Amino acid sequence: MRNKYRPKVKVALLSNSTGLARESILLSLSKIDFAVLKLDAGTDEKFWVINRPARGINFSEIIDSLCSAKELYILTLLIEGNPSNVTEDDLKAYFQKISFIQPKEVHISSIDRPVPNRAISLVSKDRLEEISDWDKKETGIESRPIYLQ
Repeated sequence: MRNKYRPKVKVALLSNSTGLARESILLSLSKIDFAVLKLDAGTDEKFWVINRPARGINFSEIIDSLCSAKELYILTLLIEGNPSNVTEDDLKAYFQKISFIQPKEVHISSIDRPVPNRAISLVSKDRLEEISDWDKKETGIESRPIYLQ
């Protein structure tokens, strides 16, 4: 329909990345102008704590699928507290995954609305910028912090 009615409009997809293990889904990404795929952790353990995925979701399969995708953008949500994914060890593991995946660009953000877990909080604008700079230095991939003004 886009090609017929609005051929110049770009199509974007925001996905939690869990369906990418299905080959048909992975192949369909070639029809998307901007595939923005989530990755909030660098380790299997942190993935389970942060994302709380459904049974049967496999972190390694997600990473392998992200590596197979072409021209993708990674979107990452960072949080402080318990749990947190911004410790030095967490970020080093995350940067390793980003280096392995080789996305076109990384966008990092934090929570911007109340969440049910009061033990977590947003990552400050300054810290997001610091992590973004560190990401660029470690991976060589463009990284952009995204935050509300």
